[in-house]
Amino acid sequence: MAVSVGDVFELTIAGTMHGVQTRNVLHYMVSSYSGSPSPTYASFETAFLQSAMPTQIGTNMKAFCSAEWSLIWMKFQKFSPIPRSAGTISTAHNGPGGVSGSALPSSVTAVIRKRTEFAGKRYRGRMFVPGVPISYELDSTLNPAGVGALEALASDLTEGGAATVGAYTAAMLNVLVHKGVAIAPTPVISTNVDTVLRNQRRRQPGKGI
Repeated sequence: MAVSVGDVFELTIAGTMHGVQTRNVLHYMVSSYSGSPSPTYASFETAFLQSAMPTQIGTNMKAFCSAEWSLIWMKFQKFSPIPRSAGTISTAHNGPGGVSGSALPSSVTAVIRKRTEFAGKRYRGRMFVPGVPISYELDSTLNPAGVGALEALASDLTEGGAATVGAYTAAMLNVLVHKGVAIAPTPVISTNVDTVLRNQRRRQPGKGI
């Protein structure tokens, strides 16, 4: 099958710290395209993982995180319409966090809040960022250096992306998906950094965040 406007893809960012694997998930929707022919999902996934947006996200996430946290892989796969694709994994962006020194416990995360054009909890999202350096903590909040580093990552979440396969180029929007309800994905239009650090419980044994 070939890529179409309205298709939603899922980007999973996997890391590891203190023996726990962390995962963050973002979603992108194909909003428009130019050129032809429309590529297969596998070739499109590979092209996106080689594009500027995953590189930018990986760079800014590592810049915020302690060296005790490491990015280990990114996976890009078709999320909707079902069935999902098998997905494509890249290790091109791997590496440790860029802040020397220890991290806070793996249960402690920084939070980026995401907003769409609509009101209500259903139209808001959060990204829990692991690997918070001890040097960024001040009385259970992020100090100014930590806020500045996290704002660089937060700005990525309002941006889309693009992937090119041959003569075909697709523009993509960063969106929130609404599981379990018949609502179209909604573009993320703004983000803000929560200065209060949060505790994120483990979802499954060995899975982490």
